Amino acid sequence: SAPYMDEYTPLGGGRLVVSPLTERCHLTLLAAFRLSMTGLLMGPSGVGKTETAKDLAKGLGKQVFVFNASPRMTCTSLGNFFKGV
Repeated sequence: SAPYMDEYTPLGGGRLVVSPLTERCHLTLLAAFRLSMTGLLMGPSGVGKTETAKDLAKGLGKQVFVFNASPRMTCTSLGNFFKGV
């Protein structure tokens, strides 16, 4: 028999450090996901919002779309983003 060589370990390192805030974000996003809704993480730059969302998506085996919102964003531009235009 062949030895087990960590075949299912994700490439590129481990997971994020789980803090109370990370855990709260995960629980909130999971509740939204269970209700077939989406979630939004807001806050200052550089605090780990994107990495938190990516980590949760990796854990669920789902694809995540990340984009930076701005005051100039309109419904049309957001629609074009989701259409892939």
